[in-house]
Amino acid sequence: MQAPVALRSLSFKQAEAWVVAALDGFDRTGLRTAVLCLRDIEGFAKGQISHTVTLEGVDGLEGRLVRFLQGLSGRSLQVIAAETAWTDTETVFLPPSLDADCRDAGTVRYKAMATLLWAQGRYGTFNTDLDAALSNFPDRSSALAWLVLLEALRLSARVSQDLPGLRAELDQLTVGLPPELEPARSVLAQPDASVSDSLAWLYRQPRLASRPPPAYPWLGELRPEAARRMRLARIQRQSEVLRLSITELVAALARQGGKPEVAIAIDPEEL
Repeated sequence: MQAPVALRSLSFKQAEAWVVAALDGFDRTGLRTAVLCLRDIEGFAKGQISHTVTLEGVDGLEGRLVRFLQGLSGRSLQVIAAETAWTDTETVFLPPSLDADCRDAGTVRYKAMATLLWAQGRYGTFNTDLDAALSNFPDRSSALAWLVLLEALRLSARVSQDLPGLRAELDQLTVGLPPELEPARSVLAQPDASVSDSLAWLYRQPRLASRPPPAYPWLGELRPEAARRMRLARIQRQSEVLRLSITELVAALARQGGKPEVAIAIDPEEL
């Protein structure tokens, strides 16, 4: 049992704070945070009622998150500290520090935020020209902010389907979203849902998109132009690598006395 161990290592006031922090975590983000805080007895024994978890530095999570993201799909992404969480599909930008009820809860929050930003590239958030798609909204910035929340619903559901071990972490990110979005949950949880479905739902809510949503900093923001530039640069690099490979292949066949006839049709958008 966990409680007897805690009572031996904590003073009465520390034990009381330990339980209160766990209950507070449960009220705000659910059972998983409460369990993580209950496990952090050592931190409360040292008088750490709350924790600041850092991204960089000796005890930071930067390196662990880079390895974690590469393990998701085999693709290497940079992780860099920034004031706002966002991604250009090559780099995941995360806040330099997070305050959490306990150390483990902060680590889990960082991991979930990084996963959601990775998922934007993996599951096609930027496959559509978002600037053009939102151009008819009178308040484009508000519409884009609502799209962040809708994509969080879609992507957390999709990642949970493909990687069910991450479900609990991602579910915490979408707790407490505006009740107006509840009808969208089932629509965006469909396995074949895409960013087009998020946009279609937003199109049907013009009054909602006319005002900014509440702030959810852990969901970050979308920067379509930066993602578009990075994607075009990546396509250009990969196209050049492919062109050079074909040139080398043709030259090698020619040296062997063959007369190769090479015809390759490539859609660079698929690279």
